[in-house]
Amino acid sequence: MTKAKHPYKPLIFSMLCLIFLFGVLCSGALARSYRVGLLPEKARPLGCSVCHLDPRGGGARNPFGKDFEKLALPSGDKMTEALLKTDSDGDGISNDSELNAGTFPGNPGSLP
Repeated sequence: MTKAKHPYKPLIFSMLCLIFLFGVLCSGALARSYRVGLLPEKARPLGCSVCHLDPRGGGARNPFGKDFEKLALPSGDKMTEALLKTDSDGDGISNDSELNAGTFPGNPGSLP
């Protein structure tokens, strides 16, 4: 006696693969975009480039992004006083001052 094939099995498998692929491709873009909302109002238009070298986000981080990883992530993914007082890009201006001025705290050439 031969086993009957389920007619929907290939379709279900294909759908599961598509859902998985969509999740993998979109996870980087969707999972962390909320962090832009943690920024002061003037810095929000700068988007992902506040922390990342690529303005679309993901990948290598600039000096502020590296400090965010060290100082904010362990504290529950929040802007911390230590992070805001730090001068990540070494330009003599605190991250807090740069963010509130709408300039990049990870780029020494971007000054308020």
